[in-house]
Amino acid sequence: MRLQLFPRFSFLCRHFCALKFDGKIPLECLQKTVTFREDGRTPQVELRVPLKADWIPTRIAEDLRMRYSHRVDQNDLLVIESCRTYSEQLNTADCIDKLRSAMLECEAVLNGAENTKTKLDSRVEVKLDIKRRLAAFENND
Repeated sequence: MRLQLFPRFSFLCRHFCALKFDGKIPLECLQKTVTFREDGRTPQVELRVPLKADWIPTRIAEDLRMRYSHRVDQNDLLVIESCRTYSEQLNTADCIDKLRSAMLECEAVLNGAENTKTKLDSRVEVKLDIKRRLAAFENND
């Protein structure tokens, strides 16, 4: 829990303290919900991130609202889900990784560091690489 000395000026604190995202996500600010799928073994982890949190820069929060408007609920919380593995901890880590990569991508776009060629997600790059190799292997036969 963060100590706020001047709660009336919290918007100034958010504006000046969080100008750049450093990659650190405070876990105490996240709302985690775990439900189990139909099979009863696969945990589905849902993280809710308040976009008005003081550790999220204002520009990145606005960009997240715009890019992921389908994942923002009526309480202005960004909802991230994962049911990739049979482990609750790994699914939580996957949600945090998704959040971190989305925030870093928004920051890169806002800073103009990204080229006109859009950068693909590493998972998508691996899948495309496997498809290319398979096609090359089939063509050599």
